[in-house]
Amino acid sequence: MLILAEWTNEAPDPVHLTLLQQGIDSWNQWRLHNQEITPSFHKAQFQGVDLAKADFRKAEFKEADLKKANLEGANFTKANLSKADLRGSNLSGAFLEEANLSDADLSGADLSGAHLNKANLSNAKLISAQLIGSGLADATCGRANFSEANLCRIGAHRANFSGALFLKANLSGAILFSTHFDGADFNQAILCKARFEGAHLSGATLINADLCEANFSWADLSNANLTGACLSRANLTWTRALAANFSEANLDEACIEDWHINSSTNLSKVACKCVYLKANQQERYPHDGDFILGEFSKRFQVLKNIFELSFRNGISWKALALAFNESNIRVFNDFGDELFLQEYKVLGDGLVTLKIIYPLQANGIKIRDELECRTHELELQIARLEGEVRSKDSTITTLFERLLQPKFNAHQSRRIYIDDIDSFARVKDVSFDVISHLLNSKGHLNVSEDKIQIVLEVILNEKFHKKDWGGEYNDLYTSNLIVGGVRRSTAFLLKGNGLQVANMEIKHCGKNGDQLLRLFESPAELFVIQYVGNISEAIVKDVEGKTDQLRSRGKQAYYCIINGLDTARLLYAYSLVNPD
Repeated sequence: MLILAEWTNEAPDPVHLTLLQQGIDSWNQWRLHNQEITPSFHKAQFQGVDLAKADFRKAEFKEADLKKANLEGANFTKANLSKADLRGSNLSGAFLEEANLSDADLSGADLSGAHLNKANLSNAKLISAQLIGSGLADATCGRANFSEANLCRIGAHRANFSGALFLKANLSGAILFSTHFDGADFNQAILCKARFEGAHLSGATLINADLCEANFSWADLSNANLTGACLSRANLTWTRALAANFSEANLDEACIEDWHINSSTNLSKVACKCVYLKANQQERYPHDGDFILGEFSKRFQVLKNIFELSFRNGISWKALALAFNESNIRVFNDFGDELFLQEYKVLGDGLVTLKIIYPLQANGIKIRDELECRTHELELQIARLEGEVRSKDSTITTLFERLLQPKFNAHQSRRIYIDDIDSFARVKDVSFDVISHLLNSKGHLNVSEDKIQIVLEVILNEKFHKKDWGGEYNDLYTSNLIVGGVRRSTAFLLKGNGLQVANMEIKHCGKNGDQLLRLFESPAELFVIQYVGNISEAIVKDVEGKTDQLRSRGKQAYYCIINGLDTARLLYAYSLVNPD
């Protein structure tokens, strides 16, 4: 009796090979009527074979040899091509959605117009590959090698390219919204007019990259290395560039509206004739002429030894000059160096801010508080001398209370509204009518939690960006929020458009509302609950009860509810949503 050896998955299925040899039309007909069967071509040899438009959905091609094969328009949806050799193959227009191409070698392959949405390309080699106009949305491409590849006009929003290599690659005109490039290497890559809005490039290397007219609005470039990069006419609006290295980069005519940099951001030797402080080439800076060599760095480099003074009801420049002179004499006697006024801004509604540089060895906070207090003392004295005394005493009292132990009035309401928060002062000028059209019929604002968090961090000058991991006490913690002229430690619970409900209930705040429990374990005085839609009365009552519990134990505790309307007012007030 002849016993046939049983076929194993370590080699191509001979039945499937025979069917395929009968021609693509015959194969596709067989697939149409046998969709429940998974074709297996494990380690199959298909070098140079014409398999154009073949139906290989969910097929097994692990470690298959497909060098220089014609696979144009073939359907590999959800197929396994892990470790396959596809060097020099023609995959133009092929369907590879959700396909597994991890560790595959596609060097020199033509994937122009290919459909790679949600595909897995982890550790794949695509050196010198052609991917012009291909779709890579939501694809996983961690540590893949795209060196010298052509990725012009690809659509790769929300994809993950963490740790990937793009050495000398061409990504001109690529759509890369909210895409992850953490730790990626773009050394000498061409990224002209690429759109990185909301992308994550933390720790990325972009040395000598061509980023002319690229859009990095809302992107994260923290700790990125852009040494020698060309950012001419690039859009850096609301870009987070903490500790980024722009040394010797070209920022000529770039828009830097509200970009977020810090003292660790390196702007040395930046080449730049001018920049724009508003979008669409508005507010050219400098207004006349061009920057001289090194001037941009001197004007925009954030210093470590600098503090900001804020005056919310206008300022007496005579009083400030006298107080500044007194402080300067003490600083010079103690440290042999002087104070320098770097800049001042008149922001409207009586708000004036000044940035002052102090000696590195001095206590900047102490100098700031003494200077602010002395300015108001002298302002009051001058007003008395001029017979214009009004109610400055209350201002001095508030300042002294801040220096000692600031507290809210014990009889103040436990609930605080967004209009009561000094740090959000511009909100008062935005009526509900102005922003009502920004919400849908259910009162829902289409803005993500991450964007709201970044907005708050920028407004509050909060340098640390907390990652959302699900078990934290709060989504944002800060001591920079000011209420009634006093800084208050504040914990935020944030909810964006990831929660698609008209009314946020307790059940939406973690398991059995445990997010609210953890929030009130934060070492804060003010607890803020924010959502882009309506917040239920049950949440308000729960938060009110937790606030009362803290107050009954002798603690200062207040809460604030920011619903979709107030969120829209906040974004609109700080020019972060389109009014049209």
